Amino acid sequence: MVFLQIAFLLLSTVTTLWAVPIRQQNAYNLPNGLPISVDIVHDLVKRRLPQHTHSSFIFELAGPQIVPALHDTYTISNAHDEKILIRGSSPIAITSGLNHYLKYYCKVDSYWSSNRFAEIPITLPRVNGTVSGGSNVQWRYYLNVVTFSYSTAWWNFERWEQEIDWMALNGINMPLAFVGQEYVAQKVFKSFGLNDIDISTFLGGPAFLAWQRLGNIQGSWPVPCPQFWIDAQWVLQRRIIHRLRSFGMTPVLPAFAGFVPEAITKAFPNANLTHAAHWANFPPQFTSVTAIYPLDPEFLIIQRRYLHVQRLLYGGWTSHIYNVDLYNELKPASFDPEYLKSSTHGVWKSLKAGDSKAIWMMQGWLFHASYWTNERIAALLAGAPDEDVIVLDLYSEEKPVWNRTDSYYGKPFIWNMLHDFGGNQGLYAKLQVIAKDPLVALNSSNSMVGMGITMEGLNTNEIAYALMLEMPWRHRPVNTTEWVQAFIGRRYGTERVNNKLAAAWELLRRTVYENKGGTNGGVVKSIYELRPALQGLVNRTGKHSTALTYDARDLIDAWHLFLAAAASPTSTLRTLDSFRYDFVDLTRQVLTNLFVVLYGHLILASRSGLPDHARKWGDLVVDLLASMDEVLATDKHFLLGTWIADARKWANGDPELEKFLEYQARNQITLWGPDGEISDYASKQWSGLVSTYYQPRWRIFVNHLVTEWNHTAYLEEVTQFEYRWQTQTWGEREGEVWEVVGDTWEVVQKIGEKWEPVLKEVYDIK
Repeated sequence: MVFLQIAFLLLSTVTTLWAVPIRQQNAYNLPNGLPISVDIVHDLVKRRLPQHTHSSFIFELAGPQIVPALHDTYTISNAHDEKILIRGSSPIAITSGLNHYLKYYCKVDSYWSSNRFAEIPITLPRVNGTVSGGSNVQWRYYLNVVTFSYSTAWWNFERWEQEIDWMALNGINMPLAFVGQEYVAQKVFKSFGLNDIDISTFLGGPAFLAWQRLGNIQGSWPVPCPQFWIDAQWVLQRRIIHRLRSFGMTPVLPAFAGFVPEAITKAFPNANLTHAAHWANFPPQFTSVTAIYPLDPEFLIIQRRYLHVQRLLYGGWTSHIYNVDLYNELKPASFDPEYLKSSTHGVWKSLKAGDSKAIWMMQGWLFHASYWTNERIAALLAGAPDEDVIVLDLYSEEKPVWNRTDSYYGKPFIWNMLHDFGGNQGLYAKLQVIAKDPLVALNSSNSMVGMGITMEGLNTNEIAYALMLEMPWRHRPVNTTEWVQAFIGRRYGTERVNNKLAAAWELLRRTVYENKGGTNGGVVKSIYELRPALQGLVNRTGKHSTALTYDARDLIDAWHLFLAAAASPTSTLRTLDSFRYDFVDLTRQVLTNLFVVLYGHLILASRSGLPDHARKWGDLVVDLLASMDEVLATDKHFLLGTWIADARKWANGDPELEKFLEYQARNQITLWGPDGEISDYASKQWSGLVSTYYQPRWRIFVNHLVTEWNHTAYLEEVTQFEYRWQTQTWGEREGEVWEVVGDTWEVVQKIGEKWEPVLKEVYDIK
């Protein structure tokens, strides 16, 4: 009876939101249950192309399929009064057709950092005949469980609205929707008799919720996650879900994965509880999460309750697709095949008990651990019917699992590009792999159902994602030489792309964006973001590699070509957001690579007993970071102040909440844990972070190195500094700014003149 009362109250709180009427003109019901209308596409045009509303485009829904043998399909043709008619089998098909038209007829594109939509001519370009397009896969997937912490943690709805529009234009129809799920979990656990204190020791902090959801950590440091955050994130999630559904997307929702507060014994005193493995050297109170084995009856009871409450909170709606990850970087209690099979069977059975149409989506990241042999993978997957599971082959561009497991032994899977770990920003991609491997997989497998991007962090190497997002709409491998030149035409405007800029990007394509060495597992990390040390920083390999896969002199040549391309007084490149972003990004990488060489000279001089030489190179190391910070400060996408400001805004002026949220924001990108458990994993090359965190650490290191090295004394000083930095307040110290400082072109020219002699010396450039 108590639970029925709770359910009624929950339902009553959401009725108003979901009673918002959806306009019915040119509409039909999609499988997600919401009437879908082309009005949502017109709304997108109003937001992103305000100069082109109903007067420029005609959008029409054209039934389930208008191009045979494909999935979402569209046609583009000329209409009366100089309008463009775009017909599609769904709203996402229409927005994909719109994006194709914008890219290949208007020659503009959009990215995380910028777009050139304002340059679309008022009189739209005409097309020849009817242009047809369609997706070669059913699903175009987006986001990683941890992206919700590394990149979107502090987003408000305005920022999510921008992202959802970008998703729609790029044909995404299956996004992960993980915001605010703690609100659901809280309701569920309270319905079993747990109180706020019981639950607060379980829920993670705002910047670390992804890993609490995965069962890696529990609890929030230094204080519990505040209730205001849980409530506010749920309000945000409802708006996100409504917008995703309006586009006809199928959001992937969370479900119960077995991780529970220790106090669950209040409801189930005889439950057979276990503890997940100790994770990443966290202290016991923040890891070894309490868990219920999926085949135990309590698991099914909680799962059914969770799905029921979640559905009530959405006004009776569900997408029927749920993400559950049992063993993310966690070893099962046993590798016995029957145990593995029974654990997945228990999850599947519980999902079906809560939703007879449930589809289980699991991330395939766990299978990259060496202990997951093919036999064990087969056993784990055998616990659920093929038709009720979708596996995300999370890391397909580097280490695909589908091709060593016979396409996950028949389970439907999605080919994904992961590419980035922790939001690291080094220049890196495998364009040749992206341009063909997804199609090779599609033609080789009978169970591949989608393509996607699953980066841990956003806002990096935009060229790689631009190409990957086209692959679900391509039907043959891409010529990257031609594609890159078309890409820069859309990015800057074909009239602005001169021979030098074209040559720069061709050089980048052949070197930086074509990893042929095979040693890296993703985006390259700079050593200056790591705690300074005498050894172990250079030439790391793997997913957080510090080893370059190209000759650093090639990057310097490309940088010089960028400088020359915009040097003409008549060039308008310098006025473009996209060029400024790329110019900062390229300069950042040139200086980053130089730092590695300077560090090498510093260590060599120290080991050779040459204190004067060590001081010379040490001063250069510290000074280079000052120049780096100055360059980064000229573009809004490279500012620590933005990350902190976005976090603090959620406090609505409450000083204690502001302090807590800023601590969380600072901690994630530095110590990553109360005591540096995963220090520098999510480091960023941001102005402010370089000047107030990385540069002081390196100054401490150099001072110890050029005097009398005492490792214990060094560690004590640098550790104390790192802890102090966590609790500081941004803006209280000189130089801590919130906005862009300086003109990119002027600053880069100045920095270039300063460091050009050093570049020539250390790289032996004539």
